[in-house]
Amino acid sequence: MEKHGVSVGFEATDNSNVKEAFKRKSHQKSS
Repeated sequence: MEKHGVSVGFEATDNSNVKEAFKRKSHQKSS
């Protein structure tokens, strides 16, 4: 159970980072 919780937390953080990176990429392309 502990492992699952950590996995979920990591996934959420990873998703956030991906979203940020995608946003930055889009902004750079548009610029």
